[in-house]
Amino acid sequence: MQNKKKILCLHGNGANKEFHSYQLRQFEKEFNDIEFVTINGPISITRNVHASQVVIPQNFAKMIENKPLFTWGNFFKLDNNNIDAVFQESLDYVIKILKEQGPFYGVLGFSQGSAVAARLATLIDDKQIDLGYEINCFIFSSGSMMTLPNKRLIFCQIPSIHFIGINDFLYDRIINSIFKSFSYSS
Repeated sequence: MQNKKKILCLHGNGANKEFHSYQLRQFEKEFNDIEFVTINGPISITRNVHASQVVIPQNFAKMIENKPLFTWGNFFKLDNNNIDAVFQESLDYVIKILKEQGPFYGVLGFSQGSAVAARLATLIDDKQIDLGYEINCFIFSSGSMMTLPNKRLIFCQIPSIHFIGINDFLYDRIINSIFKSFSYSS
């Protein structure tokens, strides 16, 4: 039996790996030669969530009701718009997993998990991180663009694909940020 290619999967804000596995169930059916490895974000959200408080379909909300939830960004560390400080703990955590449990063929980020994946891609592409192997691709689902220091645009050479549904509640914000970024001139 051939080893499956592994994709490290980063959930959205206020979710967990079980919920993310449920979100990926169709991918797992379609791509049975790939192992989707879901992990919890390193920052625990200490709150109880009732299904009526969540802006997602009720069947999804019931899955996370009163379950441990996690995030990737510590926004208490946001200082002078330094977005790297917000996600540094998560970047360190993901890099550790990539090194210890790798090799991984790719990284998939959903929503806030995409922010971590995007920053990771730029750091790998810029040779600031050496995993000991190459990441072959990045997959971004419902991810928005981060404002980087000095309003830099970073074009990464690692192959990637970006998905966003027209009914995503962040659709307009994400599309506008993309067009705004491409019209940026220094």
